[in-house]
Amino acid sequence: APPGCNAEHFIAPAAEAADIAALPHPRLCFFGGIDERLDIGLLAGLARRRPDWTLVLLGVVRTDVSPLRDLPNVVFISQRPYSVLPAYLQHMDALLLPYVITEYTRRIYPAKVVECLATGKPVVAAALPDLLPLRDLVQIVEPGDDVARAIDDALHTHTPAAARRRQEMA
Repeated sequence: APPGCNAEHFIAPAAEAADIAALPHPRLCFFGGIDERLDIGLLAGLARRRPDWTLVLLGVVRTDVSPLRDLPNVVFISQRPYSVLPAYLQHMDALLLPYVITEYTRRIYPAKVVECLATGKPVVAAALPDLLPLRDLVQIVEPGDDVARAIDDALHTHTPAAARRRQEMA
């Protein structure tokens, strides 16, 4: 079974955090440690290809993010307390789990996927083996797939019913 999470914490409506209120939509967010497990090159390519999207990286930066630093539609927000995460995540349009597929990441189950699902928001994730069973709830991106198209699909197929299914699983 997947790791648990305090689903109610992420489901209960939260007012938008003041520091994201002015950010344009659609907003795509990764939250957590920004480290070598993230596909920084992929994120930089997405930001350049889709200047109309706002990429929000919320967490402590522990790796070289220079490819992202000068892109006007990439926003870094330092780590926020768990208690206020819903004020950020509920006001995003999709949540991203853009991991590089390596021997190491093939063995991880990103517990935050359950928190992502609890928000009801579309989730777009790298094809980590443990996430494949969630394919009906998470937009899985295989190596070589067009990530921008997968995100577009996730944004355009989002419905209240889909949000409820994600929240029920969480």
